[in-house]
Amino acid sequence: MKKRLRTIAIAVMAAASAGGLFLACFERKTDEVEIGRSQEALGNRYLALGRTLERMGHETVTLGGPSELLERLPPSDGTLFLPIHRRTLTREHNQRLLDWVEAGGHLIAVTYALWDDPEREPDDLLDRFGFKQYQHRADDGPLAKPLAPDKTGELETDPGGDEPRGEQEDSRWEVAEAHWPGVNEPLQVAFDPNFYWEAADWGQPVWRITGDLGTHLLTIAHGAGRITAATDDYFLSNDFAGDLDHAELAVRLARMGGRSGPVWIVFSEEWPGLWSQARKYATPVMLSLALLIAAWLWRASLRFGPLRPAPSGERRRWMEHLEAVGRYHWRHDRGRTLVEAARASVAGSLTRRRPGWARLPIRDRARHLSELTGLTTLQAAAALDASVYPREENHFATTIARLERIRKAL
Repeated sequence: MKKRLRTIAIAVMAAASAGGLFLACFERKTDEVEIGRSQEALGNRYLALGRTLERMGHETVTLGGPSELLERLPPSDGTLFLPIHRRTLTREHNQRLLDWVEAGGHLIAVTYALWDDPEREPDDLLDRFGFKQYQHRADDGPLAKPLAPDKTGELETDPGGDEPRGEQEDSRWEVAEAHWPGVNEPLQVAFDPNFYWEAADWGQPVWRITGDLGTHLLTIAHGAGRITAATDDYFLSNDFAGDLDHAELAVRLARMGGRSGPVWIVFSEEWPGLWSQARKYATPVMLSLALLIAAWLWRASLRFGPLRPAPSGERRRWMEHLEAVGRYHWRHDRGRTLVEAARASVAGSLTRRRPGWARLPIRDRARHLSELTGLTTLQAAAALDASVYPREENHFATTIARLERIRKAL
C-alpha cells in the first residue's frame, strides 16, 4: 500500500513539474492573419452593400444578372440597385423598368458612357430624362487634388502638406457633401472627380450631390417613383462601402420617399450572345457569307446529263476482281512482267516433267507441245518465244491463255 501511494505521489509531482515547465516556457498569444476576400466577395462586388442593408432591417435580394429581372420585378415600394452596364437590356426591357418606376419603385443606376463620345450607344433607360455625363478634359484646367478616404472613414492626409498619402494620381477622389433633409451634418461621399453630370436638361431634380468638380449623383421623379443616376459606383462597392458616409448614403437611398420594401441588387454583368453581337457589329460580313453560301448551293444544285444509276449491292465475283487486277497491271505497262512470269512457270514445269523436251530447240519443242495440247506448232512456238512480246490486249490475253493450256497439259 505504501509503495502504491509513493508511486502515485511521484507521478503527480512529475506531472506538476512538467505543467509548470510548459507554462514557464510558452505563452498564449493571439495573432490576426489576413486571409483575403471570400469567394462570395470576389464574385459579388456589392456584397458589403447587401449585408449592410440586411443589418438595417431591409429584405435584400441579390441577382446574378439582369436577365433575372425579365421574369419578375421588385414590389412597387421597393428599391432596385442596377449599377452595371446593362448591355443585354433591350428597349422593351428598359420600358418595363420605367413602368415599374412610374408605379412607385426607386431605380438606382450608374452610367458608363460619355455623352460626347462618337461611339456612344444610346441608353434607353436614362437618355430620355436628359442625363448627360461628361469627362473633364486636359484643357479644362487643373483638377482639384481631392482627399482620399482611408479604411477608417477618415481623410488620410500628409502631415507635411495637403497632398494625399500613398495615393496615385488616377485613384484620387472628390469628397462631396450630401445634404440630406432633416440631417444636420452633411454626408461625406467620395466620387471619381473625372466625371460629372451636365445640368442643362434636368429641370427640377428631387435631390443631388454636387462637389467642386460637378454633380455626381442626381435623383429625379418619374410618376410615383424615383430614378437616381450616379457617375460611378465606388461608394457602393466592397472596397469603399465602409469609408466616409457611404453606408449611410446607401441606406438613405433605399429608404428615400419613405420606402420600406425589399431591396434588390444586380451584382453581375451579362454579355450579349454571339448571334446578337454578330447581327449588331458584323451585318455586312454575315450578308456576304449568306450570298456565298447561296451561290455555292446554286452551283452544287446544277448537273449535266442524266443521273448515273446506283451501283448494285451484289458482291462481285472473284473473276471480276481478277480481271480488274489484270487491267490495272496492263494500264501500268506491267504486261511484259506477267508474260515472262507465265513463260518461266511453263519452262520450270517442262524441265521437271519433260526434261528431254526442254533441251530441244523451240521449233522442235513446239511441235511436241502441239501434239500434246492441240495447238498448232506456230501457236506453241509464239507462246514460248521470249522475244515475242504482246502489245495489244487481245494478243496478251491469248498468249497467257496458251501458256496456261501448255502448263496444264504437261
